[in-house]
Amino acid sequence: MTNKLPDNFADLAVELWAAWQGPMIAGLSGALRKLLSWRLEDAQEILIGELQQTRRRLARAGEVDEAAAMVIRYIRASQEGTDRVNLRIMAQVIRGLSGRPYMLASDFLRYADAVASLTLEEIRSLATLNAKTVELETQGSRDRDSEAWQQAVSALVPSYFAEEQRLAAVMLAACRTGLVTKTTPFKLGPFAATSLLLELAELASLSRAVAEEGHEF
Repeated sequence: MTNKLPDNFADLAVELWAAWQGPMIAGLSGALRKLLSWRLEDAQEILIGELQQTRRRLARAGEVDEAAAMVIRYIRASQEGTDRVNLRIMAQVIRGLSGRPYMLASDFLRYADAVASLTLEEIRSLATLNAKTVELETQGSRDRDSEAWQQAVSALVPSYFAEEQRLAAVMLAACRTGLVTKTTPFKLGPFAATSLLLELAELASLSRAVAEEGHEF
């Protein structure tokens, strides 16, 4: 065993994964151990696939510490049964953060907590709303949020949701994450993307995560 700290993000992830996975499944029956091992291996493959796309070197002990905290949070999400789409988004966020001059685990934890519990319907809806919001922002819209909501409704109803009320109910549930907010207090909608969603979407592509996991978008 070497005392040298890993200087490669992917190598760090592999080492941490081995340390966490073994004790978790060691005491389980053979069949259950195999089932959970497959799930954890899938999650590891997603993370390593994203990390192999980054050239970030971990030059200092502080950087290794920040990177390790991100990977450990991701591992915990996979152990808790977080869906593959959510894990892919989280892995994309880690890759995105690795490109910053100062990489902070606290930034990842903020996004990870918001992403981990999202349903596929919520991810699809948030991705659409974010895309419309960014597009209108680029165009200099004076009523960006209201227009983005109406365009999101047009894009998702009835092609994905049977009615606007169902979309609004999904968005209302997603408000718990801080990624979206309701703009009118006493009505079910409209909804607007928050700065947290806009920041998240700069680091990870929600639509790509959905598509790469075999879901239509």
